[in-house]
Amino acid sequence: MPKPKNPNNQYFHSGVEDAIHQYNVSTDESEKNKLFRIIYPALAKVAEVWYNKIKPGYVELPMEDLQADCLCFLVQKMHMIKEGKGKAFSYLTVTARNYYIQQNMIAYRKKLKGYSLDSLPDTFDIEDVETDRVEQMELNGALFDSFMEYIEENFGAMFPTKSQSVFGEFLIPKLKENLLIMDSNRRQILNEIASESGIDRGVVTKHLSKVASQFSIFKKYYVQFGKKPEFKRKLHLTKSDKGYLIKNYKHYSKTFGVEGMARQLGVEYEVVKKWVTERKTLT
Repeated sequence: MPKPKNPNNQYFHSGVEDAIHQYNVSTDESEKNKLFRIIYPALAKVAEVWYNKIKPGYVELPMEDLQADCLCFLVQKMHMIKEGKGKAFSYLTVTARNYYIQQNMIAYRKKLKGYSLDSLPDTFDIEDVETDRVEQMELNGALFDSFMEYIEENFGAMFPTKSQSVFGEFLIPKLKENLLIMDSNRRQILNEIASESGIDRGVVTKHLSKVASQFSIFKKYYVQFGKKPEFKRKLHLTKSDKGYLIKNYKHYSKTFGVEGMARQLGVEYEVVKKWVTERKTLT
């Protein structure tokens, strides 16, 4: 008798699995944006489900904050998933479980230690900083500076919608103030952007997760070639783009007219205009 399907993982269907594989190999930012909208809810659910299973009680953070951190971590690890080498769902659930266990263990150890200078032995000393660590710090600094340049050079394409654009305007100065975004400062940045911009915290988390994913891809290229990757501009409409246009295009609408659609799809204005003009049924 076949084993019944677990109702708890129906949110991670085959469409999500396929979207992850397509996302990892795509070089088209517009396509990646649409795929990420399919992937994001499933990753958020994985983070939520495993938080409730592990119950990391030693971590002194609000539940929503720790889940948001786990979600960003899952996005950063998504590039490790390779088609034909195991299920994405299995990899991500194990990753989420291990993340919460590790964070709980770290918090527990900090709670036990309670270090003070008086408790340190007389033989304690601070080790000299190793040369290779200094070099790594310099590399990280150059990587971050290059990524900031990459964001500013491709701002319109990376943040095409109004919500994303507002988020991006608040994000850039926060990144420059707090330096590397993917580690301990992420929660602080999320809270500050949500508070100052008026954007919903969940939407801010979603946008930052996308930036974190782009940073992972950027870092891989930068480490390998020592330079910024070229931003891929989209010069054609995919089948799904055309379907979206047919369904949503409104000739006199600012949001759903040619300019708005070009921005949403990440496609050059002239490409959308030409396609719409050729399809008289849309105008």
